[in-house]
Amino acid sequence: MDEPKVAVLRHYASPYYDPQKAHEYYMRTRELKGRSTTSLNDDGKKIWSYTKNNIKSEKAAKVKEE
Repeated sequence: MDEPKVAVLRHYASPYYDPQKAHEYYMRTRELKGRSTTSLNDDGKKIWSYTKNNIKSEKAAKVKEE
């Protein structure tokens, strides 16, 4: 009479999903795109390059230190 309730998690399996094809697509398109600087004005581009150069120099200093 008093049966315990059991929660069951069921995943949907699409008949159209091919894991091998998905993996091949991922391997082809996995390169990072980066940020676009085309929408920045001149001041924004200067600030971006300054910040980017500071980050690169800090990384180089840490690598050299180790």
